[in-house]
Amino acid sequence: MAETTSEDRVETDDDVRTVGTTRPAGSDAVIDERSASTVANPVVIPPSPVVVERPEESTTPTTVTSPARVVLRLALVSIGAAALLVGSFLEWVNGIDGIDLSNRVFVRADIQTTTRFVESAGFVAMAIGLIAVLGLALVSGWIIRLAGIAGIIAFVLSLISLARVQEPSLPQGIGVGLWMLLAGSIVIVLAGFVPTTRTVERSNVA
Repeated sequence: MAETTSEDRVETDDDVRTVGTTRPAGSDAVIDERSASTVANPVVIPPSPVVVERPEESTTPTTVTSPARVVLRLALVSIGAAALLVGSFLEWVNGIDGIDLSNRVFVRADIQTTTRFVESAGFVAMAIGLIAVLGLALVSGWIIRLAGIAGIIAFVLSLISLARVQEPSLPQGIGVGLWMLLAGSIVIVLAGFVPTTRTVERSNVA
């Protein structure tokens, strides 16, 4: 049986198709569609914006130890305590050394000597210096300041007792040991106010 083939060109909106028609002689046509090309409409995708987040910086105050200030406090306390120690063995009044002067001089208008070391005014001065040295263990320094104030109070009480006795002329009658008690106590008070820490601001990135 003989077959007859023919091709028809069909154009549509999106593509062009070639339609082949094959049919045997004397029969209906069989349509065979073959797509010649397909043209798709281009889709344009806009670029998405790139968002760059910057880290947030914040500052936090932090307390750190300052070695220079620690050394300064240590030096002042050492100088003050040494002054109290040396002054205890020097003259306080009327040729009497601190270790020979009774501690009653702090509470009574009475200048007496003593042979017991623990009952002497010089022992009190040494104890004040020792307390100041032990106060170095604390950062706050309140014990150091307290020791220095105690030394100043001891000097004032001694001065009041000497003024009431009226035997030595003041201030010429005050011995070098009593002056060293005052000077060392003032240095110790200053040492107690020296801060051993400092505040710095550190940046934190969140």
